[in-house]
Parts: sequence; C-alpha cells; structure tokens
Amino acid sequence: MKRLILATVFGLAACVGATSAFAGSSLKDGPALATHDRHCGSGPFAGAYIGGSVGIAHSDFSHSVGSGGGDYTSLSTLVTSHHKRNAVAGIGAGYNWQCDRFVFGIVGDINFGKTKSWTDYGNPDRIAASLDHFGTLRARAGIAHDNVLFYLTGGLAFGSFDVDVSGCCTANDSFRDTGFAWGGGIEFNRGRWSLSAEVLRVDFGTTRIDYVLAGPCGGPFCSFGTEWDKSLTVARIGINMKLHHKEHVAHQPMK
Repeated sequence: MKRLILATVFGLAACVGATSAFAGSSLKDGPALATHDRHCGSGPFAGAYIGGSVGIAHSDFSHSVGSGGGDYTSLSTLVTSHHKRNAVAGIGAGYNWQCDRFVFGIVGDINFGKTKSWTDYGNPDRIAASLDHFGTLRARAGIAHDNVLFYLTGGLAFGSFDVDVSGCCTANDSFRDTGFAWGGGIEFNRGRWSLSAEVLRVDFGTTRIDYVLAGPCGGPFCSFGTEWDKSLTVARIGINMKLHHKEHVAHQPMK
C-alpha cells in the first residue's frame, strides 16, 4: 500500500514538472498560440451610429391615362414624357452587430429633395407628379474585410407625393404611399467616422386617380383617370459617426 501511494505521488510530481517545463518552453521558445475573437458585438462596424448623405435621385415615374369622358389618350400623338434628376439630402441612424467578419444591422433614414416627372399632352395640358420626401427602414447584411464593409440592404419605404393637372383642366392631389427599397453599398471605417457609397432602388407601386372636373373647357375633357407607376433610383454618398466609439484593437499574440 505504501509503495502504491509513493508511486502515485512521484507520478503526479513528474507530470506537474513536465507540464511546467513544457509551458515555460512554449512561452519562451515555441510558436505563440493564436486566438480568434469571434464575440458578436465587437469590431470596427459594431454599435450605434448617426449620419447624413447627399446624392442624385432619378425618377422613373411612368404615367398613363385611363378611360373617361375626356380621355387624354386622344392626344397621344402630342404626348411627351420627362424624367428629371434631382439632388437629395438625408439624415439617418442605425445599429450594427458584428460577428467576426459578418455584419448585420438595421438602418432608418429620411430624405428631402423634390423628385419630379411630368407628361405633356400638348400645350397647355400637363400632368405632373413629384415626390417631396421619402424615407426607408431597412435591414443590412454584409462582409467586412479589415476596415471595408461590402453590404446588401432591403426593407420598407414611405413617401409623400403631389400630382398636378394643369392646362385646360386644373387639379391638385397629395397623398402618402408605401413601398419597398433595396440595393447595396460599400462603407469605409475610419475609427469613429465612416464613409459610405450606396445605390438604392425605391418602388412605390401603382396609384390611380380619377378626375371629374368642371374646368374652363367644360364638357367631357375634364373627366379622366390617371395612373402612375412610381419608382426611382438613388445614388448617394454618406458620412456616419459612432455614438459610443471604442477603439478596436486587433489581438496581439503572446511573446
């Protein structure tokens, strides 16, 4: 029994000594053990932020006139459509989660700038639509490489429209509409600040408006229906600021 106890004690001592020696030699002479920080929530793109953007919006509002006592389609040979590019500026805020190289987030923004399109039906008849402002609430997902993030985005859009009829008959309608927005972009992290470039497609679907007007022309020419297919493309650049910035430090192996 004594021999068994002594053998066990000497065996444990030998194991402890060998382990200590191995640890000492590995820390001094052996290669460092690499560790990877995969904790979700850390990284250069993680956290809450606010920002602003400027860019160009191109309207793809297509217009057609439906049935009515004074159908404008009788002037189809005189129809000329115009699509206008306008400057837009916006503000927004969001929050990102970063897990290793993968970044997930949610972002909302509101944008201002009158995006307009109109159709001429011969002088002086014109029907025009304009988007006064629009906003989005979107999800983002992307892959980060060092301080560069490539991402896709998509979600809901909302906007406020004006439709004007001028010429022989006059009318004005304002309404709010909802739709979808999707696109992609790239973001460069510069510590507390980041720069981004983004392209969005915003589609509000189709809206029909029927008019029965007593205009100066009188008669059937002031009874007609209009239909708008409302979409636009936005290209913009932005700058963002983190609200709670913590300097991201890359892991340094032990020496």
